[in-house]
Amino acid sequence: MIEPLFAPITLNVDREKRHATIRIQDIVESEVEPIKNPATGEEHRARIALPNGFEYKEAEMGNTVNCRVRAGESLTFELKNTYAQLNAFDWSN
Repeated sequence: MIEPLFAPITLNVDREKRHATIRIQDIVESEVEPIKNPATGEEHRARIALPNGFEYKEAEMGNTVNCRVRAGESLTFELKNTYAQLNAFDWSN
């Protein structure tokens, strides 16, 4: 069992532009950017639309440039250039 950690969180999200960063002091760093066309390097936009979705109605796809978690020996990992999704949760039903 990992003890609870209490730390300031800095979160910046621009879903429309598919950019996001999160920082949790000395624990988590993550950055999301738009997906890029591998041939041209241009931004590529992709969405998931769920008109009857129970968690969200629309999500923007992005690329997790990096994600580093360092919360002790039991919870440490790193991700690079992997799936990202930015959405507004809609749990009103």
